[in-house]
Amino acid sequence: MFFISIEILELDLCKDDRYVVIASDGVWEFLSNEEIANIVRPFFEVKNAEKAAEAVVRESYLRWKREEEGIVDDITCVIVFLDVKLTQQDPSPNLLGMMQANQSEDKKDTKPDETAKVQASKGAGDGKQPEADTPDKKKQA
Repeated sequence: MFFISIEILELDLCKDDRYVVIASDGVWEFLSNEEIANIVRPFFEVKNAEKAAEAVVRESYLRWKREEEGIVDDITCVIVFLDVKLTQQDPSPNLLGMMQANQSEDKKDTKPDETAKVQASKGAGDGKQPEADTPDKKKQA
């Protein structure tokens, strides 16, 4: 039987926060917040969160090997940089195609409703559909 302990923290970010490190206990077991900040900081300066996470995982692995003599716990790390400002990019062609397809589907879905509304408004409020103009009706008029 397995017992899982989950720790969830809710923190308010402030304007000075630069990144968030989300990691498994395999990272936090032998690395302090300060040590992780020292590992991440140089990668933050060059805007490379992926390499920062790799460096944290590498250091965690080495610490586990050294401290536990060959035993290594799970090591997972995700780093999110908060103030990286990227230049505006055009959406990928695949994304544009998907958006256009969705818009076409939306238009197909709305046409019957619009047609029904127009027909209802022509019914003069008596609940009957308007009669078609036929040659016989024109003669009677």
